[in-house]
Amino acid sequence: MIKFFRLGFIIIPIITLFISCSDNPSSVGSGLIQDQDKISFNLFDSKTENIQQRSFTYIPEKFKIGNGGEFIVGKNDYSESRILLQFNLGMPDSTWTRFKNNTIAVKSAEVKIITSYSLGDKNAPFDFTVNQIKNPWGMYTVDKDSLSKLMTSNVDISSNHSFVADTITFNIDSKVVTEWLNSELDTNNTRNYGIIINPTSSTKLMRGFANPFSSSTNYCTITFEMERIPKTTSNDFLSSIPSKGTFVVKELKAPATNNLYLQSGYSRRNFLWFDLSKLSKNIIVSKATLEMTSDTTISSDGSPSSNQVTVTMFADSTTKKFTADSLYSSALMKSGSVYSGDVSWMIQKWASGTDNQGVELILADETASVSRIAFWGSNASDLNKRPRLKIYYTKK
Repeated sequence: MIKFFRLGFIIIPIITLFISCSDNPSSVGSGLIQDQDKISFNLFDSKTENIQQRSFTYIPEKFKIGNGGEFIVGKNDYSESRILLQFNLGMPDSTWTRFKNNTIAVKSAEVKIITSYSLGDKNAPFDFTVNQIKNPWGMYTVDKDSLSKLMTSNVDISSNHSFVADTITFNIDSKVVTEWLNSELDTNNTRNYGIIINPTSSTKLMRGFANPFSSSTNYCTITFEMERIPKTTSNDFLSSIPSKGTFVVKELKAPATNNLYLQSGYSRRNFLWFDLSKLSKNIIVSKATLEMTSDTTISSDGSPSSNQVTVTMFADSTTKKFTADSLYSSALMKSGSVYSGDVSWMIQKWASGTDNQGVELILADETASVSRIAFWGSNASDLNKRPRLKIYYTKK
């Protein structure tokens, strides 16, 4: 509307604009976007889509714990674990001189272990024997198959076992330590190949201590007391940590076959595959989550808990070869009985043309525990317990 006002001899037009506001502002621009250019948000859920999936448990052909994250000894109803250790018995030059001159001798030797892992009732029976190893071994080569080739003595060289809270102590025969020290001076003598710690038959508990090679605190030490000859009022005390070590698990009882199992120490891994042929092509994955439900009634978990599962893409599920970027993996974290995590980048690769060969699932602490976690598989009668994949994506 235009109004005119007279100002002196000048007539000025005033233009008034009326702007209308709608309760639905989105309707103003909705008609400006063509339907083919609109973005739609979608959910692809393996449960509601009822797509095909496959899963099974397998044991890898080669599995070696190496130096692991824990060294574990003990026994339960399905496995037993042994620790192999070798100590570096370094001494100051002055002590070596006295030892060579027979003016000092080993009086006693004590091993002290601070445990940080357990599986089973902490009040259950627990004990072990300690035997000498008689031939060379490597912590990256010894495993459940080669352990039988290890030569060991039949004599228990330990005594005075003590178990107080998280601390284990025991003595080693001073004659054995003397042999080890002599071998440093004369290679023709008995070599120091270390010890193997074996659970007794009555043991019903697993206990472990931190790997001294990766821990900032020494959780296993050997301290030997050197007595002067002739005797004086004071003796020398020398301490050392293991120079190498590992643990080896022997399976005593296989799990039932009607579940999936992930197992540490004695490795059991899972294969999992979803048929994604129904998934639209050329999508942009916003988020994708994988969920695995554990059967807590038949699982055996330790402390700290095996609360994380690592997911890695297969390049070839038959030969168990991984993709070029297999260094990248996803993690499923435990909450209650469900392990879940983000696998978006894997789904995006498959949606972009990478061959879908499925994934491998392993316990993240596979070399640092002896847990056996049962999961419901792809054939579970209860659909709510089967592995579940949820993909949130956009497309034009």
